[in-house]
Amino acid sequence: MESTKTLEYYKRLPYTLHTEPGADGKYWLAEYAELRGCKTDGETEAAAVANLQELFDDFISTLIEEKAEIPEPQRRLVPVPPVWTVVPPAAISSQKENTTETEISWEATRFQVGHKENLVAYID
Repeated sequence: MESTKTLEYYKRLPYTLHTEPGADGKYWLAEYAELRGCKTDGETEAAAVANLQELFDDFISTLIEEKAEIPEPQRRLVPVPPVWTVVPPAAISSQKENTTETEISWEATRFQVGHKENLVAYID
């Protein structure tokens, strides 16, 4: 049976993003942990992430065309305390270069839900 999953489907999945400074500190590396080979770099962390987002489309499109298996992020069940905890999103503001415009983005909201009989939560 042929898969009907599209690029848009994969773009909505919560892949694990890893960033780290390069060995000489002059550039940044960015990669998606679940997608072996989907990694790139940039002069800044933001540039590396932007480059990775552009690469993602080509990377996934190629795998779809080749009918290759595309790994998806897996949720893990972990114990949590028997309380309801909501961690609100934090606004992150960044100044765009050479403008007075400020861009606002939101970190993902994470919820931990527990009950005395069912102490599990999904961790992304």
